[in-house]
Amino acid sequence: MSKLPVREVNRQVLSPRVEATLALIQGLLPAMTAILGGLWVVSTYLDQQKASNTTRLLEAQKPVYEKQLTL
Repeated sequence: MSKLPVREVNRQVLSPRVEATLALIQGLLPAMTAILGGLWVVSTYLDQQKASNTTRLLEAQKPVYEKQLTL
């Protein structure tokens, strides 16, 4: 065991306002991550649906275009 005296260390580096702001961010981060992840999934889904509908439209019009080419 050390014979040195135990020193009390005051480690308050950040101001109370900064600590409160960081605590708020830490509390909101999981919720914001879930919300942004959900928005990204919805956006990806809608983009894929739009591309799928475009493909379906072109496939539906294909016989008409082939008929025009033969004429």
